[in-house]
Amino acid sequence: MKKLFYSFILFVVLSGNSYSQDYFSKDTFNENKNRVVLLFPTVRGLENFIYLIENKIINVPDLELIGLYHADESYDYNKSVEFLEENEYHYIYLHKVEGDLEPGNLYKENACSDEFYKIFKNSNAILFQGGWDIPPVVYGGKTNLLTSIVTPDRHYFDVSLLFHLLGGKQNPEFKPFMEENSDYIVFAFCLGMQSLNVATGGTLYQDIPSEVYGQKNVEDILDSDTEQMHRNYWRNLSVDHSLTGGHLHHIRIMENKFFMNELKLKTDDFPLIYSSHHQAVRNPGKDLEVTATSMDGKIIEAMSHKKYQNVIAVQFHPEKAGLYNPEEKYKITPEDPEPVSLSVILEKKDKTNFHRKFWDYFSKLVKE
Repeated sequence: MKKLFYSFILFVVLSGNSYSQDYFSKDTFNENKNRVVLLFPTVRGLENFIYLIENKIINVPDLELIGLYHADESYDYNKSVEFLEENEYHYIYLHKVEGDLEPGNLYKENACSDEFYKIFKNSNAILFQGGWDIPPVVYGGKTNLLTSIVTPDRHYFDVSLLFHLLGGKQNPEFKPFMEENSDYIVFAFCLGMQSLNVATGGTLYQDIPSEVYGQKNVEDILDSDTEQMHRNYWRNLSVDHSLTGGHLHHIRIMENKFFMNELKLKTDDFPLIYSSHHQAVRNPGKDLEVTATSMDGKIIEAMSHKKYQNVIAVQFHPEKAGLYNPEEKYKITPEDPEPVSLSVILEKKDKTNFHRKFWDYFSKLVKE
C-alpha cells in the first residue's frame, strides 16, 4: 500500500502541476497546445483573462495560459497560486524567473537572458498588462513629482524581456529574439505599451495633464474636454469606491494594416475605448509606428512594429472584463444615481464593435 502511495505521488510530480511556478523548466512541451504568456499574473489580472477565455472573447483551442513573473516582484504570487487551486483552472500555469535585474543590465545579455529565450521559443504569444509608473531612470529621465514608483522590479523584468524580444536604440548590436521568428505575437496594453516603447529606446510623458495640457488642478481637468481625460479624475475628489478608475473616450485611427485590413475600420470610425493612465508615450522607440491618437492628436493611443507585424500595443484596456460583462457595474461620477455597465454603454455608443474585433484578431493569430 505504501509503495502504491509513493508511486502516486511520483506520478503527480512528474505529470506537472497547474499551480506550480516552474512551467518552462521542463525539457519538452506539447506541440498541440497554444501557449500564451501573461505578464504580471495577479489574481485580478488572471480574473480578467479567465472571463475573456471562458466567455469565448478570446477563442483559442487547446489554450495554455502561463503567468510569468520575476522572483523580486513585490506582489505575493502565493495569492495567485491559492486562487488557481481553489478554482481548479487546469489550463493555467505559473512560472517564476530568477536572476539579477537592475537599470544597468536591462538592455544586454543578463542573468535572465537564457530563460527569456526558452520562454520565447516555447510559446505562441505574450501579453503585457497595465500597472504603475515605470522608473524614469530606465529611459534616462529624472523623476517627476507626480510619478509613483511602486513596482520597480516588475518594470525591470518587463522592459528587459521586451528588449530581448524586439531590440532597441540602447544597444544596436544586440540581435533581438524575433529575428528568428518575426511572426511571434506580442500584445501590450496601457503600461504594457509604455514598457514596449521604453524597451525599444523611447521616452514617456510622466503626467499628461501637467506636461501636455498645462493643467495642475483636478477641478480644471474635470472642466476640460472629456476627450482629453485619460482616467477618472473624480476619484481624486471622492471616496466613493463604486467609481470606475478609468474613462471612456474616443480615439482617432490612422491608415495602417492592423486597423484597416484586420479590424476592418475606416479613418472616420472613432472607437470608444476605456483608459486609465496619466503617463503616455512621448518619443516612440525604434521601429515603432503610431497607428492611433487621441481625438486632438496629442496622445499616442496605439502603435505597431514596422518590422514584426504581430507586435501590437495600445494605450487603453481592451482586456478589462467589465467591457463585456453586463453584470459588472460602476459609477462614472459621484452624482450618478446608480452604477452602470460599461458593456451596455459601449453597445449603445460604439457601433464598430472594436473590442471584440480586437480579440477576434488576437485569437486568429494564435490559431494560425
